[in-house]
Amino acid sequence: MKLYFLAKNCERIRNMYCPFCGKQIPDDSSFCPECGNDIRDSWEKQPYPPEIPQQPQKKTGAAKIILIVILILLVIAAGVIAAIIFLKPSPADKAETKTKSESVKSDKEDKSDKSAKDEAKAPADEEEDEEEKYDPTEGGIHRYEFIIADVTWSQAFADCKSRGGYLVRINSEEEYQYILKQLDAGSYQKIQFFIGGRRDSGSSEYYWADEDDELYGDQINTSSYWCSSEWLSGEPSFRDGANEEEYLDLLYYKNEGRWTWNDAPNDILAVVPSFSGRIGYICEYED
Repeated sequence: MKLYFLAKNCERIRNMYCPFCGKQIPDDSSFCPECGNDIRDSWEKQPYPPEIPQQPQKKTGAAKIILIVILILLVIAAGVIAAIIFLKPSPADKAETKTKSESVKSDKEDKSDKSAKDEAKAPADEEEDEEEKYDPTEGGIHRYEFIIADVTWSQAFADCKSRGGYLVRINSEEEYQYILKQLDAGSYQKIQFFIGGRRDSGSSEYYWADEDDELYGDQINTSSYWCSSEWLSGEPSFRDGANEEEYLDLLYYKNEGRWTWNDAPNDILAVVPSFSGRIGYICEYED
């Protein structure tokens, strides 16, 4: 009795699984409630739950990484393409850049032409300046000779030239002070000395006279010239009664205790004969 019971139980246990899908099913089933297969002829063929092959796991992690990398590369490529499209200069921009470049080039050429013209013009300007201004070496300290003789201004001018110099032209305060020291050292206070300045007849402007007796340089009798404070009071007067005074001389004015500038006639002795022996002139030498 016990053996029969065990056999029946074993048979029941053996037939508790679907031979197709391996699911446990009721003992009296004709069809598998899970997979729907007819299992009536298969009870004896599948005493134990069948081994259902395991489906291989999909490797989703690596696929996701690859997909992400591809997406990133696509985004980068799209950005590069967009940058090329938007940053590429349009024909209008190219034309504007070309115009600016040509404008800059034109400006440089204009400046270059102007510079060349200025350089070409410079020598001519320098020549004009040389004609208008006196020798730049004048105004320095040179050698001076003090000559006492009863002569006219014209004779004094010619004599200095014949000696290899010229009738003194005092172009600076420094030069003037140097000459005054020599005058004081020689005790020449009683002599009035012709110097190399004069004016044209009918003019009121005094200038220095060059070696050819041509007037040049800056006007001497102006408030801006360096010797404006050296004139004798009321001078230049241009005339003394009927006598024209067109030439310059230096004289010591005792009332003021200093050497002063004065205008005088060409022939002082013809106007004031008593000045005989008291006329002189200063020759300047640049050797």
